[in-house]
Amino acid sequence: MEAIMDNIVESLFSVFVTLGQNTKGNAAEMVAKKLDKKLRENLWDARNNLFHGNTGQSGSFSFTRPMLILLDRNIDMATPLHHTWTYQALAHDVSSEAEVKKLKSSMGLDAESDVALSMVSDNTQRLTSAVNSLPQLMEKKRLIDMHTTIATAILNSIKSRRLDSFFELEEKVMSKSSSVESKAVIDLISDPTAGTEEDKMRLFIIYYLCTDVSEDEYKKFEGALMAANCD
Repeated sequence: MEAIMDNIVESLFSVFVTLGQNTKGNAAEMVAKKLDKKLRENLWDARNNLFHGNTGQSGSFSFTRPMLILLDRNIDMATPLHHTWTYQALAHDVSSEAEVKKLKSSMGLDAESDVALSMVSDNTQRLTSAVNSLPQLMEKKRLIDMHTTIATAILNSIKSRRLDSFFELEEKVMSKSSSVESKAVIDLISDPTAGTEEDKMRLFIIYYLCTDVSEDEYKKFEGALMAANCD
């Protein structure tokens, strides 16, 4: 528990340091002020308060001093390039749009259908009740088969592109919890069995954004990227 609280303190401290390094009056601040005003106005309205009473959930919310922090994405440019480790992000990362459309078509889903995603997030209670209905059970099976196919394709891509190596190295670089030598990054970029050209370029950009790269190191990276056919 003590370690968790220390981590929260360090994270909040980083936020305040960031605010001290970036100019005020940007879009994030404007949005935050408008949302802050709207939240406060609603909390002050006892009769029409949307955060109390019957909101479809048991109990009511308790607000004392709510705090909202919004940051522009340009403060953290490395995160969008990071090889993530979640199901939806991996499915988007390793599958082309054509492959996704082909899979949806073979599974009987059109391009606009959100049934698959809603079924994935179903809770145990709904799954249990579906057993009582054969058509619903068959639909569940079809969706499970679909996601099994997707998961298998993702796993194959992880193995063939060694995405776990990219993820682990990028995590260390971005968290700065341990020092990452440029040689480790260059070695992974130079490995012909690891990743695609895009994977390697993303790794380099993350390292470049998160560390101080010297001129000599930059030339080594440039040579490794050119050898890996990264434009």
